[in-house]
Amino acid sequence: MGILWEVDADTGDRKLKGTNDQNSDIEESLTGTDQDDWNPTGLATANRIIVNCSSNTEITGIEAPAVSVNQTVMIINIGTANLKLTDEDSSSDAENRIVNNDNKDIELKNGGGVTLTYLQDQARWFSLMDKK
Repeated sequence: MGILWEVDADTGDRKLKGTNDQNSDIEESLTGTDQDDWNPTGLATANRIIVNCSSNTEITGIEAPAVSVNQTVMIINIGTANLKLTDEDSSSDAENRIVNNDNKDIELKNGGGVTLTYLQDQARWFSLMDKK
């Protein structure tokens, strides 16, 4: 289940806006063309993105959700090639960038996944991975 948060512009408090239980999975095939400001069809309501990488691909940023919405998505690579999520990559607009633990890129091999959450007050996607 994906959770959508709304941020009060005056107080900065977060309120539950809703969930995106239905039609929350989207599938995307990537063929080696790097993705800047990636915006797959259905992203706005997705909580899981199942990616089939047939060639190594980098995602430098993901389209930010609508203003006042904090979105959480899981990205899962089911392809034979690697999917790399680059950290704070200037190839994407600032508000679409991904912040990874220890400022390192995340590489997802076949079967690998990562959860990202968008924080409006930071204007970034943050990876939710345990530090190793």
